[in-house]
Amino acid sequence: MIRLAIAGAAFALVLGAGLFYGHARFEAGQKEVQGRWNEERVIAAVKLAEETARVQLLETKYTRLAKEMEDDLKPRLADATASSADLARRLRNAASRTCSGSAVRLPAPTAPGSSGSAAEPGNGSGLGATVDAAIEAHLGACAQDAVALEGWQEWWMEVQ
Repeated sequence: MIRLAIAGAAFALVLGAGLFYGHARFEAGQKEVQGRWNEERVIAAVKLAEETARVQLLETKYTRLAKEMEDDLKPRLADATASSADLARRLRNAASRTCSGSAVRLPAPTAPGSSGSAAEPGNGSGLGATVDAAIEAHLGACAQDAVALEGWQEWWMEVQ
């Protein structure tokens, strides 16, 4: 019986030592894995901070470029609008002249803000006024679109 007790105690000791060793190795492995995860988190945090700083620099650069382009575009758009209004005025003046060799006489344009009777042609009422306004609006929109497109092209070249 003593032998059986000694054998049982020896078995329990070996089993306990094996379990303790296995548990110690498991905890060491867990600590190693946790250490690698912590290292990877630090590396990821550093990379995130670098990317965030880079993105902020790019946003600052793009915001500055957009502001410069907008400040440059405003006077150019005003010039384009004035130029298209002048072109529309010149087209109306040219259209109002007598066509050479023709008996057709187009209505004369009126100056903006001038008063004329409703019976006079070219007094700003009727089909002539509608066509004049449409031509002026169309030319203005075309000029503004062209200037805006040039601005986008300049901005894109700066961004590249």
